[in-house]
Amino acid sequence: MEVVHHEGGGTNQLEAARQAIRALTAAREQAERQLLEAQATIRDLETKLAHERLARDEAAHRAAAERDDREKALQSAQAELDAERAVRRSVEEQLATALDRQAAAEQRAEAAGQSARAGTSGKPNGGQASAIATEDTSKPVRRRGRPPKPPAPESDIVEWWKPGWKQRFR
Repeated sequence: MEVVHHEGGGTNQLEAARQAIRALTAAREQAERQLLEAQATIRDLETKLAHERLARDEAAHRAAAERDDREKALQSAQAELDAERAVRRSVEEQLATALDRQAAAEQRAEAAGQSARAGTSGKPNGGQASAIATEDTSKPVRRRGRPPKPPAPESDIVEWWKPGWKQRFR
C-alpha cells in the first residue's frame, strides 16, 4: 500500500489567492480613504485660497478708496491754499496801496506844514507860536485815566411792595 501525501497544493493556491485578494482589497480601501482625505484637503485649501483672494481684493478696494479719499482731501486742501494765497496777495496789494497813500499823505502834510511855517516865519515871534499851535492841534489830545461814565437812564423801578405803586404807573 502506498500512501501519497498530498500537501494540499490546490487549497494552498486558493488560500494564497484569497490572501492576495484581501491584501489588494485592503490596499484599495486604504487608497480610497487616502484619496478622499486628499480631496477634502484640496477642497479646504481651495476654500482658504478663495478666502485669501477675497480678503486681498477687499484690502485692495479699501486701499484704493482710502487713496481716493486722501487725493480728494489733498485737492481740497490745495484749493483752499490757493484761495488763501490769492486773498493774501490781494491783501498785500491793498496794504501796499494803503502804505503808498499814507506816505503820499504824510508828504503832503509835511509839505503843507513846511509851507505854513515858511509863510509865518516872516512874522516876529507870532509865527513860531502859531506853527507850534498848529502842530499841537494836529494830534488829538489823549486824556488820561478812566473814561467818564455815560449818563444813567431814568429807571422805572417798580416798588410793588410800597402802597400806591399802581397809581404812579397809570
